[in-house]
Amino acid sequence: MALKEISDLLVIGLKNSLGIGYDILINGIGVVSIVLLFICFQMKNRSKILKFNIFAAIGWTTFFILNGDFTSALMNIIGICRILVFLQRGKHEWAKSRAWLYIFLAISLLGSILTFKIWKDAFSLVAGLLGTVGFYVLDEKLLRK
Repeated sequence: MALKEISDLLVIGLKNSLGIGYDILINGIGVVSIVLLFICFQMKNRSKILKFNIFAAIGWTTFFILNGDFTSALMNIIGICRILVFLQRGKHEWAKSRAWLYIFLAISLLGSILTFKIWKDAFSLVAGLLGTVGFYVLDEKLLRK
């Protein structure tokens, strides 16, 4: 079964079983995720920004899965892994390598290509690449930009 068919079955099944509750659920998760992202960038230091962003990414992953958008969900899962590695940069020598930046850029690019369905999937590609570069930097001001 193709990814598009799985996606369609999931969305149709949830819409049929939850009715209007489906729209309320996914939009509620989206609003919570937006609020979490807003709060995330209000934090004072990089570590708190990254840790809080993990919760926002979990919300977005759920939102995109429920919408049948597996490309965006995959980019968020990759993003969570990326943040977990980048959080270790000040603690462990292995995490300080610039290779991690290129590894996560390559993973984001490959994941987007493999799950690409329609033109709007290009947004998750760009977001994944920009997020990787953004969360790699150590300067909080630059990270917020």
